[in-house]
Amino acid sequence: MENNKSFMKETKSELKKVIWPTKQQVINGTATVIAMVVIVGIIIAVFDAASNFTIRKIVETDIGVAEELPDEYTENIDLSDLISAEGTGDAEGVESSEVAEPSETAETTTNEGTAES
Repeated sequence: MENNKSFMKETKSELKKVIWPTKQQVINGTATVIAMVVIVGIIIAVFDAASNFTIRKIVETDIGVAEELPDEYTENIDLSDLISAEGTGDAEGVESSEVAEPSETAETTTNEGTAES
């Protein structure tokens, strides 16, 4: 019990030594904090909008991706592996009229391979 009384006396004497801010100082400090929060929020919003705009432009224009492949890369594409196992001619995501026929060289190679066996 004696410890509690001494603690309270010491606390009271320490609080008398504290220099408390005036009402005007509290108002000024609070206004400064609010102003800084608003300014930093605006700066972050501007950087966010700028990076969002930049990323959207990069994605929309496909920077670094070739616009079209030359014909030499696309003329002999065999899409027969896209045809379903039932042989219905329907490929996933590809209409049956869009499926390319295998080239003659591929058929010749297949026929030669079976004939030699």
